[in-house]
Amino acid sequence: QANPSVAKVDITVHPQFRAQFGNYVNTVESQVNLAPAVSTTLWKGMSLSAQWVFPLQNELGYEGDFARPGLLTLNQTVRLPYSTFLSGTAGYFTEHRYGADLEAKKFWRNGRWAAGANVGYTGQAVYLKGTWYWSDMDTWTGFFYGEYRVPKIDFTAKATYGSFIYRDSGFRFDVARQFGEVTVGFFTLKTTDGKNGGFSISVPIFPPKRLRPARIRFSPAPQVPWSYRYSGFTDAGIQYATGNSVDEFIRNFNPDFIQNQFKGYSLDTRGGK
Repeated sequence: QANPSVAKVDITVHPQFRAQFGNYVNTVESQVNLAPAVSTTLWKGMSLSAQWVFPLQNELGYEGDFARPGLLTLNQTVRLPYSTFLSGTAGYFTEHRYGADLEAKKFWRNGRWAAGANVGYTGQAVYLKGTWYWSDMDTWTGFFYGEYRVPKIDFTAKATYGSFIYRDSGFRFDVARQFGEVTVGFFTLKTTDGKNGGFSISVPIFPPKRLRPARIRFSPAPQVPWSYRYSGFTDAGIQYATGNSVDEFIRNFNPDFIQNQFKGYSLDTRGGK
């Protein structure tokens, strides 16, 4: 069958965790949510997704006390000639932004070099106690970036320059390393609004498993990401996420990454390693 996922519904449960350190009254403030998402593929490369966030524990703000929408998106991702990918998304994103986003990314030398650009046009939207509040779409964001991957150790370095949500502009530098299904990264940034830095980590919560070809399929999220900004009191370098970046689409399909996962394994006619 050419595309067995078309018209099937996936229900994926995403645990969410946020934390902020350094408050002298409350040394650690945190938030824990459960965010199931319903998604379906309308045709090749076109996906529709809706997520709802249920709060379990919250110390990070009034909004976190209420059930609310998560990502609500319609996305088309296509692969163009010459190892180029294009991803366009419309809907409701993180950081209370709604609008449209377009990303293009090209790879060279078996995925070891890459460059890309991203542009977004958004407004602000907030959902509180059953009511939507929004502004007109009036904010342009745009980025150019380049990255290099060290194949032997699955290490990636990325440099980005662009304009962020609160109209500040500047540079951001990211490094990340994959350890099988675990990814650990660090970043630093400097914009016209200030400096910041932090780290991110993404870990699997259950062993990977292929879903059976049913009409409706339930599964936990394959990975749980968490990112931490050193200073939670600056709006410098804030970006929204659509949940449909090119990196999320092809993260574990890099040829060198796949080859590294099979190191140490060889065919054995007796069935051994």
